[in-house]
This record gives sequence, C-alpha cells and structure tokens, in this order.
Amino acid sequence: MLILIGETGVIPQFGISHRVRLAREYAGMQQSELAEKTGLSRTSIANIERGSNMPRKKSIAAIASVTGVDHKWLATGKAPVPVTETNNPGMG
Repeated sequence: MLILIGETGVIPQFGISHRVRLAREYAGMQQSELAEKTGLSRTSIANIERGSNMPRKKSIAAIASVTGVDHKWLATGKAPVPVTETNNPGMG
C-alpha cells in the first residue's frame, strides 16, 4: 500500500485486491455471495482478494455493479471527481 501526502493529510492508496475486499465488505457480502452475484467462483474472489489473481475488466465491472462502488475507483483506485456547480458547466 502506497501512502500519499495530500493537502489534507495522508491518503492511503490501496491495490486492486484490497479495493475488491473493501467493496465486498462495504456491500455487506461474504465471498460466496459476491461470487454468486457476479458469476465468479468463490475461489476466484478469494484469489483476487489475496492478490494471487488479477481480475479482468469484465470481473471488475461486475464486482463494482454488484457492490455499488464506483467502477473507476475499483479499477484504478482514483476517486471520482464530485459534481459541483463550479466544476460542471452544465449545472446552474
């Protein structure tokens, strides 16, 4: 895990394996439930979370959809930019 120092303090950078586990836990699911809902095996979920396997793009999309987390964050670790009136010319 990399640690970046931002303007407001330390910002932890999690790898894909950690983000998948965080997404699953955020959704309140066990590995078996996430596996069932994504069509992956429980072993595949466990291996992704352990860092033994890298998930494919299709698997990342399924995990994001099922857990309700942002796809970009799950795939890259980059948080989405919040939409505000100052950074969205289409609003206001």
